[in-house]
Amino acid sequence: MKKRDLDKIIDEAFERQQKAEVEVKLTPAFLGEMIEEAVEQVMGEQKSQCDSVKPTDASMRFEYVVIEAARKQAGVAPATGDPAYACARGSWHTDPQTGEPTKIGAMADLAIQQAIESGYLKDSDFAGATMAGVSKSKPAWGGAAIEPKTDVMFGKRRISLKMSGAVQAASSEAKGTAEVLDFIVSQWLEENAQNTVLNGASGVAEGEIAELFAEIKNDMIEHGKAKLMASSRPKQIVSKIEKLEAQEQLSAKEQKQLEKYKNYRDTLIAKEFIDASGAILKEEFNYDTWQQTFGERLRQNIEKLFNTYTVQTADGSPGLSLKSTLVDELLSGRRAFANSPQASAEYLASPDHFFTLVPGEPGYEQTIEVFSKVVKLRVAPKGGRNLGSSKEGLNIAVGSKPSFRYDILPDDLEKALGEVASQVAAAAEEGDDAAMASSEDKMEQIIGQSVDAMQEKVTKMVEDSLDVEATAASMLQK
Repeated sequence: MKKRDLDKIIDEAFERQQKAEVEVKLTPAFLGEMIEEAVEQVMGEQKSQCDSVKPTDASMRFEYVVIEAARKQAGVAPATGDPAYACARGSWHTDPQTGEPTKIGAMADLAIQQAIESGYLKDSDFAGATMAGVSKSKPAWGGAAIEPKTDVMFGKRRISLKMSGAVQAASSEAKGTAEVLDFIVSQWLEENAQNTVLNGASGVAEGEIAELFAEIKNDMIEHGKAKLMASSRPKQIVSKIEKLEAQEQLSAKEQKQLEKYKNYRDTLIAKEFIDASGAILKEEFNYDTWQQTFGERLRQNIEKLFNTYTVQTADGSPGLSLKSTLVDELLSGRRAFANSPQASAEYLASPDHFFTLVPGEPGYEQTIEVFSKVVKLRVAPKGGRNLGSSKEGLNIAVGSKPSFRYDILPDDLEKALGEVASQVAAAAEEGDDAAMASSEDKMEQIIGQSVDAMQEKVTKMVEDSLDVEATAASMLQK
């Protein structure tokens, strides 16, 4: 508290004494109460002001809070140039009413602790924590600038940041996903032009892989044109109408919603897409049916392709497999942002772990090994799409298109981390000097936790999917 604030409190105390019918002594206890009241008032005002400061989204605020937690760790002042930094050091991190860290404040502190324990960063890196320099960049395949993989900068270190808990996966429609996968396949083939590509123990020609993916790509794009509707959507519409009509009084907003949903329902019934209960009548438009047939086949074909091919370098050592290259790109975006390296991430940080994404740095290979075990492709409906054209009277946002997501589930991550820890321990017991020398680093840098800590609940991390539309090939961004 500044001196002028304390002077003001004392002046107010004298005024209170003069107005009081009985004498009030300016005892230390009395002044203490006055100071406490003033602090609560100031903090309350600060919280009220910060409530409206942008960004308002929790995940975006988390990034600012992590920056300020890093700067505080280094003992430097808040970053400048954006009022969000002051709020991140203040009420976004600590609840003024309770004095306890907020949810994102506690997660930010844990994320910084993980970063410290990893050994990759030092206080000078934390001192330079900022959002400056993080911006959209054009991907290697051309087109508009897209979101970077880097969320925050710790000095010159580029950090991809994840919150604990359920993180919304980005998603892309078939055409965008196919283009990005095509880019990764071509990059992998180019990187391994001098190496031996293997399918099992047998060598294969580059043309074979390119041809296989070309078939998959055509399938994805063709089926991505389908006009589909998830079976749950019309039922939700009917249910919402019934709920609103049952209310005695509707707000203007609710009345507008009711009119919109009734238009959806009536149009779908008139076009014989659904019956009055919301059941789909035209199976060729049923997303669930598409998913059980074409969607699942596409998923299996993509997974099979990326899980099949490995590499043997000239000296006989293994190179990055096609799946490992995909995972590396999902996490770092190094190929997509080859022309804008500041947009590619060097480290993946969360309240639970800290991973290196720097090839050649101790722990990188284990990072790729862990995530290659757990990353899984999921085909899911992406709603809010028009079911047809305005000419057909079907320009209503009840349709769905296939989206392709790469998820990392908490149980799978926990299992993979445990497997890596077990491998390190087993190698050490067998007297492998190299493994013994690096086991401590691996445990700290790759797992980022002790074996006991790994047995705790690992919160969900959804490592972004391939998104060109919403986050522009999210697999190559955050």
